[in-house]
Amino acid sequence: MDFQQDYEEQQNDNHLNEQLNKQQGLDNTDITDFGNVNNHYEQQNEHNFVAEPNQQYESTQNKKSQQPQQPQKNLGFFGFLQVEFYQQYFNVDTEDVMNRCKLAINPLSSGDFFANNRENPDLWGPLWIYTSLVFIMASVGNIQGYFSSEGSSFRFDYSFVPFAALLIYLIGFGTPILMGIVMKCFGNQVTAFELICLYGYSMAIYIPIIVLCIIPFDWSQWLFLAVGTGISIHFMFKNLKSEFASYEQNKKYLMYGIIAGVQVLFLLFLKMYFFANFEAYD
Repeated sequence: MDFQQDYEEQQNDNHLNEQLNKQQGLDNTDITDFGNVNNHYEQQNEHNFVAEPNQQYESTQNKKSQQPQQPQKNLGFFGFLQVEFYQQYFNVDTEDVMNRCKLAINPLSSGDFFANNRENPDLWGPLWIYTSLVFIMASVGNIQGYFSSEGSSFRFDYSFVPFAALLIYLIGFGTPILMGIVMKCFGNQVTAFELICLYGYSMAIYIPIIVLCIIPFDWSQWLFLAVGTGISIHFMFKNLKSEFASYEQNKKYLMYGIIAGVQVLFLLFLKMYFFANFEAYD
């Protein structure tokens, strides 16, 4: 009897222990699962925190790249009278202009300036070059007048400024426009703005050349001006050679003659009008 009672108590204890073990196991499982959930949540948050800025940046870049370009505004037949028409010809920065000037000044530079910049011709560079030439020519012309005065009273000659401006802008825009008209008649598709850009940079060499002409010797001025004119003509010939390749021989000579003739006339104007009084120092 006692044995049977002990056996039943032992069975009850075992049953209670099993229930307790099951309960503890369930609690451990819940705790473990809860911990896993927390770890997963923390990892997900960490991943989102790191990835979110990159995703936003990529999303912004994608939106920019997918953004359709605005169509070019139709300005009509008289569009050239509006400011918007000329905005495309000022799409350059200082570095672009300086690099183009370096190529134009260096006669040994390789590459086709005209072909490489034909898709983005600019007016900023030529306008800057022409305006610089106007002030340099007027300044040097008055400096030579001061040297030639030989101690007598000297007065600043303001007429140099309008004459230099008229000469520079007339040649700078008139020559390429004339060339464009003639080339159109010959069946060439080059535009006047492309030629204005090319011719404008060909005049960059005269900026240092005219400064050197301050040296008060007639022979040195002729030498400097001849070298500058030669570099300018060479730059034009080299870049328009491919455009003239399909022309007949007489048409080629005509185009080369226009370029060389205008530059030689410019040389003579510089020497005879702005630096005429330096002959006394020889």
